Amino acid sequence: MNIIRITTTKTAQERTDRAFYNLDFTITDNALERVVATVYTPESRPDSDTPPVFIGTITYENGQIFCSLPREAAIAGLMADFESSLSRIQADIASENTDNA
Repeated sequence: MNIIRITTTKTAQERTDRAFYNLDFTITDNALERVVATVYTPESRPDSDTPPVFIGTITYENGQIFCSLPREAAIAGLMADFESSLSRIQADIASENTDNA
């Protein structure tokens, strides 16, 4: 068998003052390929009987960022949170690559 590509999908959660995020990200051949942040209100609790209140999504895919957020959302703040999460994910991937080298 000739393995030609290795793809890993991970899920993380993060909470800020602005929102609660569910982050699904895909790493292909040790490079970040895609991040989908599902954005919920900051009060949302995934372990609660009350369903989280959905705000929208922010997606990074192959170097491009796009979003689906309502106009009344604090878009600049949500994008800043996403940028911070994206940087941490990329740093973790780089660290894993260094550890495996």
